[in-house]
This record gives sequence, C-alpha cells and structure tokens, in this order.
Amino acid sequence: MNGKYAEVDVYGRRYCLMRRQSQVMLVHVKADVQSIEAGYRQLSVKQTGSALAGGRGEVKIFQAGESMRAACRNYCRGGFVRHFVSESFIGLPPFSLESTRSFRELEVLSYLLSKGVPVVRPLAAVASFRSLGLVYSASLLTQYEEESDSLFNLFRYSAPGIVADETSGGRLAFRAGRLAGRILTAGVYHPDLHPGNLILTANDELKALDFDKAFIMHEPSGRRYAAALAERWRRSISKYNFPQLLAEQFEAGLRS
Repeated sequence: MNGKYAEVDVYGRRYCLMRRQSQVMLVHVKADVQSIEAGYRQLSVKQTGSALAGGRGEVKIFQAGESMRAACRNYCRGGFVRHFVSESFIGLPPFSLESTRSFRELEVLSYLLSKGVPVVRPLAAVASFRSLGLVYSASLLTQYEEESDSLFNLFRYSAPGIVADETSGGRLAFRAGRLAGRILTAGVYHPDLHPGNLILTANDELKALDFDKAFIMHEPSGRRYAAALAERWRRSISKYNFPQLLAEQFEAGLRS
C-alpha cells in the first residue's frame, strides 16, 4: 500500500480511505485495492458481473484480485417509497461516509469479526454523494464465499424428509440458533435474521450476512432481543411452509 491513502481503524481492521470527486470508498488494506476499485467502477458503468438474487435487489459478483471474488450489494429502499426513490438516501452531515448505510454495516461486521463471530468479511464501503452532499447512494463489498449456499436454499431444495430430519435440516437450524445467540452475546442485534441471511460455506462453516438493519447495542437487552430473533425466524419458516422443526431447533440453539 502506498502513502497516498489515509488509513482508518474500524474495530481493529485497517481500511484505506479514498476520495474521488463525489465518491468516497473505504477499502480493507489487505485487499487488492486497485482490482476492487476498478471492478466496482466497471459494475457501476456497465453493470457487468455475474448476478445473484439478494433481498430487494441483485448481488453482483466480480473478480477482486487473482484469488478472490467480491460480492457487491447496492442499498435499495423498501416499502412504498421505493416506487419513487429506489437507491437514494439522506445523509448528515454532508459528504460524511460515517453517516451512510454502507459504512454502518461495515462497522457492525468489523466489530463482530473482532469478537470472533463468523460473518462475511467486508472488503469495502462505497458512497456516492450529490445534492451538496446531502443525498447519497451506497454499496457494500464483501468477500464472496465460493461454493456456499444459503440455508433458505438448503431448506427449500432438500427433500421434505431430509429437511425435517434431526441430523440435517434440524441440525442446521440448531446451529443457526447458536450463531444468532453468539451475535447477540457479542452485543449486536440483527432484526432481520432468517434462513436467507445465513450461508453454509464449502468448509461447513455457518456465516451470517446482510447486517444492513443491525446495530451494536450499548445496553444489555438480551432476553427481549432473543425473543424477537426467534419470532422473526419463526415467521420466515411459516411463510415458506418449512417444517416447524426448523423453528423449534433454532430456538433451542438460541437458548443453548
């Protein structure tokens, strides 16, 4: 890393702060900064890269160096307002990366990694400002987990008997509950934790992602938040008609 970038510490992880006119990018120092910057610029201009379904939008995958790919997710609005303003947000103070959704999620992920919690690794937070710096669009880049799959897909595309079996789907749900408990114990509340936000890696490691709505708690409220986590998971299981065992095992793991 040369000396033209300022370095920023986020819970023990070092990032390079780069400014390009109205765009601000925070990139992990051990990442291939040039590849990430070039790959993101190409995505923004040409919308290239392979796409994965993800929440309200797509997750774009691109090469971020010789041995790693990056997953890029643009932040989109939900609810009725999305029909009028899909990817724009208000940020104060003007031109402040710290006020953006991408930085806040990178901050939560960095914090959890510092606590040893298995989550996807953030590579970069990006914000593009306009309207005197008061309006921005944002993206988060994370390390793409090769040959991984979400628990939603594993539950959905497995045979019903396998999903409900104690040794497969039920065990995964139990592990998901334990991971949710670790996140909560570390001091983070993830209000939208469901099977689509947990992935099983090629190394059989369970990792959490999509911390857009998550926040670091400053006061212990474990019992209340644990109940909310269990209820959110149960709603997701019911919505897709998955076996109720998956909800029961998640709650058992959460309590363990």
